[in-house]
This record gives sequence, structure tokens and C-alpha cells, in this order.
Amino acid sequence: MARTTTEVLIGPGTLYLADVATAFPADPSAAPAGAWADIGYSEDGWAFSVNRTIDPIAVAEELDDIDVLQSARDIHVMGSAAQASIENFKTAMGGGTIVAAVGPPAIKTYTPSGTGVLDRKALLLRVLAPSGKLRDIRIPKVISVSTLQMEMKKAPAKTLLAIDFRIIVDAGVPPFTSIDLT
Repeated sequence: MARTTTEVLIGPGTLYLADVATAFPADPSAAPAGAWADIGYSEDGWAFSVNRTIDPIAVAEELDDIDVLQSARDIHVMGSAAQASIENFKTAMGGGTIVAAVGPPAIKTYTPSGTGVLDRKALLLRVLAPSGKLRDIRIPKVISVSTLQMEMKKAPAKTLLAIDFRIIVDAGVPPFTSIDLT
């Protein structure tokens, strides 16, 4: 492969969230519209992680493995939201309800879900290359498996929300697709 700056991805990317089955933008250069919500600022960006379990196939007659197979795959999108909004709090918790009261005083109240069922969401992770090339990682279904810990510290420290989305799949649907605008 030849060296080219168009393949160097720069920056933390932008993470968008929507309900499952929301149509992904057809054009990676178009801003996601409608139901897609930007998670907002992050502390260090977002990480797309694929952990695979690879198992050897050994037989008694051979010294070396005759093959290796992938037996499991664990895919996550992780980061820390610097915007500790009540909406991001709900996202990190994997669901619940937010009720707004006009007031006075105007307030929003978050209540976690009383069931073990976690919200299913769709994710779009958009990253930019220096030449203007864009990459969209489209993930049709995730659940939040975050361990929630919010630390309120002396300035200039920010309160961060750890967000960890785990990809889950439906039969016949790829767990994710990566689309490059070339």
C-alpha cells in the first residue's frame, strides 16, 4: 500500500445516537439529521474496540495447530462524555425516563428503569481525515454496559460520564459497517 495522508484519521470523532432502525445518513459528508443526537463533547474522544477470542485447533498427529478459529467477538464503543447532561446520564445508565416540569422552577427528573431491560440504540461514529475524507462507522444496535462513576472535583477537573456501548446483533444483520467517503 502506498503512503497517503488521506488514510490518516485525525481527531476524536463525533458520536451520534438514535433509536434502533433509524436510517443512517446516506452521505458521510451530510450532517446526521432528524432523530440522530450528538452525544456532545468528550474527554479524550471515542474508542472503537474489537476483542476477538481466537482458539487453536490441535490434533494428536500434528505438532502445530492445523487451524485457528474465531470463537467469540466483543465489540465496544467507549469514551467519557464531558457533557454530563441528564440525557447523557440516562444514556450511560442504559435507559430510564426523564420528565421535564416547566416550573417554576423548571426541572428535569431522571428515574432509572425498574426492569433489567436496557435500551437498544443505534450509533454513528464519524471520523475525519486531514484531506476532508470522512469515515462513518455505522452500528445498528448497542446497549450501554457502562459502569457509572461521576467524580465531582475541584476545578479545573470536569465531571465525566463513562460511556461504554456494547454491540449486539440481530440474525442476518452485520454488527457494524465502516463507510469511507473517497
